Amino acid sequence: MTSGSTILKFAAPTAPPPLIARGDARFWRVSLALFIGGLATFGVLYCVQPMMPGFARAFSISPAAASLSLSAATGVLAVAMFWAGALSDALGRKAVMAASLAAAAATTLAASFSPDWTTLVALRGLTGLALSGVPAVAMAYLAEEMDRSAIGLAMGLYIAGNTLGGMTGRLAGAALADVMGWRGGVAMVGIFSLACASAFALALPTERQLAPKTRSAPLLPTIRMHFSDPGLRYLFVLGFLLMGALVTSYNYVGFRLAQPPFSLSQTAIGFVFAIYLIGAVSSVTVGDLAGRYGRRRVIGLAIALSGLTRREGEGAGERALPVLLLRGFESCGLFRRLGFRPRRVARRGRLRRRALRARAPRCD
Repeated sequence: MTSGSTILKFAAPTAPPPLIARGDARFWRVSLALFIGGLATFGVLYCVQPMMPGFARAFSISPAAASLSLSAATGVLAVAMFWAGALSDALGRKAVMAASLAAAAATTLAASFSPDWTTLVALRGLTGLALSGVPAVAMAYLAEEMDRSAIGLAMGLYIAGNTLGGMTGRLAGAALADVMGWRGGVAMVGIFSLACASAFALALPTERQLAPKTRSAPLLPTIRMHFSDPGLRYLFVLGFLLMGALVTSYNYVGFRLAQPPFSLSQTAIGFVFAIYLIGAVSSVTVGDLAGRYGRRRVIGLAIALSGLTRREGEGAGERALPVLLLRGFESCGLFRRLGFRPRRVARRGRLRRRALRARAPRCD
């Protein structure tokens, strides 16, 4: 063996690139890009919610059928996210997210030209499929690239983009539909999403921390492992029920306010979704109460609050303001309960992932 080959054999491995620290220029580039990505993702996803009464009139369908414009996208998104992480391991985090945003913008633009209801629902399903490459992959990107001191703020900014995107998509979609019809409203949201996709691709740096080269664990055994934990099963079911209750409530309040005696315009109905800001503020306030009095007590109070407001809202009669205020208080309860879920799921899931990776064989 020559000395040259000995040097090559025992050369020290290259040190991994440093993580992104809070306050660095790269930190703000990543945060801005993911804020834009969250804005586009949830704007495209929820822009159709205030347009549902318009869909019902244009296609002569029931409110339940009109709700498919949203549930087709969210349903496909929920299932496709299982595979998004594995795809980003193979193709790269940034590449998958940028392609997902561009594809979602394209399907949204195509949906504005739908000749019939079936085509519109199918294109919304494809939009959910495209968007699946953003939420889960964005969290993985942050977890791998950010320093521990920076990840909290970065995730907070990303979630803020999600919240603002969902609210802006609803408000802008409703106002545009009032002026341009639902086709114009959907088309303008698609154009905005395409601009966001371009800005995202330019702003987000390519990831530097490569994923560990381990064999991918089979999907079904991994899911089975998570569902074997009683605590996670409870959290999954509760999150499913809470999100379903929240989205359904806002799906159908638009139909009620569009009919007599309210007869509100699309724009006015869109402003109903500004109530989401109450839920965002309540998350901070009630989080402090949970630290003082315990999560179980506060969650129980939130459940009672949202249930009571739903019951009272049905008896609000012809008064629009009580209906909106009660939906706001319901959002306080639902947002707070939803806010507890990700932290507990992440804590339990992190331990599960570590155990799974410890058992996974290396691919050298």
